[in-house]
Amino acid sequence: MSLPKKKDIKNLIVLSTQGDEKAFHGLYERLNNTLFRYVLSRTGDRDIAIDLLQDVFIDLWRGLQKFTYSSEEQFYGFVFKIIKRKLSVYYKKHQTTLEIDENDLEQSHERDVELADDLRILTTTVGKLKEKSRVVIELRYWSGLTFREIGVILNCKETTVKVRHHRALKTLQEIMKEYM
Repeated sequence: MSLPKKKDIKNLIVLSTQGDEKAFHGLYERLNNTLFRYVLSRTGDRDIAIDLLQDVFIDLWRGLQKFTYSSEEQFYGFVFKIIKRKLSVYYKKHQTTLEIDENDLEQSHERDVELADDLRILTTTVGKLKEKSRVVIELRYWSGLTFREIGVILNCKETTVKVRHHRALKTLQEIMKEYM
C-alpha cells in the first residue's frame, strides 16, 4: 500500500494547515495505516505503536499551523521527521530492542508459532542491517512507500534509495542462508 493520491491529499493538507478539523481527520484516515505499520516495525509492540502514533498526529496537528505546503514529498518528509523524533524519545526512555515474547509463542497454536518464528527471524535479520539499509527496507516493506517517497523522507536521491535497497536485499539473502 502506498501513500494517498496527490489530488486527494493536497487539498486535505492545505485545508488542514488552515485549521480544518474535518480535513485533518481525512489526512488521519489516509495516513494512519501506513504510519502505524512503520512505527510498529520500529517498536515491535502494538500498544506502544498506537500511543506513539497518537502523539505523532497531535504534533502534526500543531505543526501544520506553521506548515506551508509546497509539495507532497515535502509534507511526507515533515511527517516522518515527527515520527523520527518521537521514536528517538521513546528509545532514549526505554533503551529497548525489538523482541518477541517467548511466552506468547508457547500459547499460540502450531501455525502461529511458525509465523511468529518467521517474523522473529525476519526482524532479527533486518535488524542486522546497517541503519541506512534497515530504514529503507522498513519504509519500503512495512510502510509500503515508493523509492521516491523514501528518498524524500531520507533526504537523498531516488537512485540512492534504490541502490541501498538492492544492497540491503543482497545482504539479507546472505544472512538468511544461516536459517536455511
